[in-house]
Formats: sequence, structure tokens, C-alpha cells
Amino acid sequence: MGQTASTIYRRYSPCALPIYRLLICGISASGKTSILYRLALPDKEGMLDVIPTIGFNIETFRGDAAELTGWDLGGREKTRPLWRHYFEGSDAIVFVVDSSDRYTIDESRDEFRRLTSEEETRKLPVLLLCNKQDLPNAMTPEEVMEAFGLDAKSMEERPILVHGCSAKTNDGLDESINLLADCLVEAKAFGATKSIQHSLDDSLTRTDESTSTLSHSSLDTSVNVSRQNETLQNFSRIKKSTECPFAKRAKLWGGLVSAEAFSIEAQAASHIPPLIEFCERLAESESLDGFCIEIDDEVAAKGGPEEFGQCVRRMLSELSVNDPAGENVMAAKYIDRPGWRYRFHSTDFFVTTFAPCYSEISSRYGFGSDKAFILLQPESSFLRHKLPPDSAETDWNNPRNIREKTRVAFKNAGRPYYIPETTSYPIVEHIVKPICDDGKNVVRWWTEQ
Repeated sequence: MGQTASTIYRRYSPCALPIYRLLICGISASGKTSILYRLALPDKEGMLDVIPTIGFNIETFRGDAAELTGWDLGGREKTRPLWRHYFEGSDAIVFVVDSSDRYTIDESRDEFRRLTSEEETRKLPVLLLCNKQDLPNAMTPEEVMEAFGLDAKSMEERPILVHGCSAKTNDGLDESINLLADCLVEAKAFGATKSIQHSLDDSLTRTDESTSTLSHSSLDTSVNVSRQNETLQNFSRIKKSTECPFAKRAKLWGGLVSAEAFSIEAQAASHIPPLIEFCERLAESESLDGFCIEIDDEVAAKGGPEEFGQCVRRMLSELSVNDPAGENVMAAKYIDRPGWRYRFHSTDFFVTTFAPCYSEISSRYGFGSDKAFILLQPESSFLRHKLPPDSAETDWNNPRNIREKTRVAFKNAGRPYYIPETTSYPIVEHIVKPICDDGKNVVRWWTEQ
């Protein structure tokens, strides 16, 4: 008697700590990212100086009973419909509320109800975090419960914990996350998704104790700990070194792959929500130049152009199958003919690829990078940079425009690329280049080998 669920689980499990995936949701400015970094980087005092999340952030941290991976999802109104792409494989939901903002509490309630009524989330445990309890006039957890319409009956129907906290002072955070972890471990140890209603009374009691002692002291916010996208960090060597005149000042987004995503198809699935938002930002006339995808696959990194090309096919095909516009251009019968373009979410892209198999005499050279990449460049970016229409002619001695200057720059660097004799050619043949780019060889990457 008296053993905790985590003790029981450790005794009968071969793993020291079980691993769970948490979806951290809530409307914009509720404090989701600050909470994630407070949990993952407890020694960093500047973690509150964060920017609005675009796509998602991922951090792993340890509770007393489990190792937890938090997926912090962007809370802008246009981003919220993308949350559903992350439901699969999640073990619990952490919904964050700005309890100091009474004007947005109804909006938070509506999003909470939509999120928890989805078929894929109905049985998931929920931790409702009433954040910013350090601020004056913040609603108490009981007031938030009332505003959300949560009562004993509704909380018997599904496991819901309500807890007050402050990302700024750290009060209540560790306690609430550990309580959720204990409940997840207990459910797994006993082989069932058990209701955690029995823990609710303890949670609220401890919330009262913790929120009564919240400090109003401020933290040093001079350090921005919003993590740089690892994909863009890996791609930076190419971005800084290539002869493309737009590259150094290009505004890029990068797809972020979870450590849980092993297959190329699983990686593609993780890129879909941020790529959708990227396209929607373009539609709103935001100045963006490219979406970078790293193919985390040994074959792509170590194989030749043919093997690399098959990895590119799998990645772009999986994205196309899940195209919100329903076009699936990778399945088009005319893919190998002039006029085909890669499109996703009604956005035309020029696709360029880079891999370690290309040497320094190739325009797809990675400048020593051991990673493989796909760069989706929206056609609107070329228009914004005033790139002239395609032409088969080039004045190599006196380049007349930015397109010709780019060709000359690559040639002078010893990395010339083949220029078709006509502007009507199959673009698909130029997405994955052969080792010798002389126009005589084609890597038929779009056909399954």
C-alpha cells in the first residue's frame, strides 16, 4: 500500500521512464511556448521572451514519473484548424488559458470545446492550465472551470485536471505536469485509460495553495530562447555559400521533424501543417521565399542521385496526397511534360534539391553538408524579386538581367548547370539533377524504381 503509480510502473516495466507525447494547445498569447520552455529549460531565466509560434515547437522534459515530449502548437485563429494533424500518436492534451484576460475567455472556451469534442481526442486526458495567476485580477481555476462549463458530471465523462500556474514564476507548473504524468503512468500500468477524476480534488486543493503564494516578481527577459529551426540551421551552409543572388537575404521557413518520425512518409506528415500555414501567409501577401525540408534518411544522405531521387519522390508524393486543395500533382499523368508544376495548397513551387552526392562542380553542391534537402520556392517570390521570364539565351560576357547574372555566377564558380534550348521543357527533369548536368542524362526520380 502507499505505492505511487510511477513506482508500480517502474517495477514491472523494462524502461526506467515511460515516454508520453503532449499536445500543448490554446489561443494565441496564452503562454504555451513560455510554459514549454519553462519546463524544458528550468535554469534559463529569459525564456519568457518568445515570439508567436509559427507551426509548432517541440521540447522534451522529464517529470517525476515519465519523460514527456511537448508539442506547442500555434494558437492564431487560422492555425487552429491545423491542430487535428497532430492528434494521432498523442497521449494527452495540455490546454493553456490566459486567466488574466477575461475578454478572451469565451474564445478559449469555444476552442477547448472544439478540440476536446474531436473523435481522436475524446478519450485523451486533459490538463487545463490556468496560466498567469501571478497577475492581478486573474481568474481563479474555479472561475475558469465555471466559464468553461465544467462541472462534476462533465468531468466524470472524460479525464480532466484543472490547475493554476504561472509560466513567469514557475508556480504550479511542475506540480500540474507531474500530476498528469502520474495519471498517464497509472493508466498504462493498469492496462486501461482510467478516469483521473479521483485526482481532481487533490489538484484543486494544491492549486489553491500554490496560487495563494504566487510572486509578482519579474524575470529577466533579455534572452530570447525561442529555438532556431534545426532544419534552417543545417541548411544555412548552402544558403550562405550558393551563388544564387537571392539566397543570403531569403526569408525561409523550415519543416521541423520530430524524433518520433522515422519514415519519410511520417516526416512528410509533420511538414503538412506548417507548409499549409506557409502557403496561407503567401496568400496574404507576406514576403516569403522558400520552405526548406530536410530528408532525414540514410539513403538520401549517402546514396547517389537515383537513390536520393526516390527519397524526394516519396516526400513530395506524401505531401501531394495530403494536399488540402486535393490536386495531388505527383499523380498527374502529364508530370513528365512541359506545363507541369509542383503545387501544394493552390501554390506553385519551383523545386530545388541538394544532397551530399553532388560534388563541388554541381549547382546542387551542399558545401560540405551531410544532409539532404528539398527547397520549395514559391513562384510569387521570383515575381517579387523581379526575375524576368525564362529564356534559353544568355549573354555570358555582359549579362543583361538577374537571371543571366545568376547563370554567369554559377559558371564562374565552376558549377554551371544545363540550360534547355527552349523554354518549353519538362520541369520535373530538373528537380533532381544527375551527377553530370549536361542535358544528356535524366534522373527519372518521379517514377518508382
